[in-house]
Amino acid sequence: SVANHQAFTLTSSTEPLTIGRGGTWPKGINEVGMVSRSHAAIRFDQGQFLVEDLKSRNGTYLNGNLLKP
Repeated sequence: SVANHQAFTLTSSTEPLTIGRGGTWPKGINEVGMVSRSHAAIRFDQGQFLVEDLKSRNGTYLNGNLLKP
């Protein structure tokens, strides 16, 4: 896990939040060797959060379940 947790807000008008070594969020993710440059995206749509794997090399897990790219 990333040591320095950060809070953020997503709304229906917000662009998806991309998680990975290539972006600026979250700080400290570069220290995690199993994270791709563009690893996953989180967005808020129709009242729910959606997590999408962006074809990362090691996959993205949500609640212990591997997401399909």
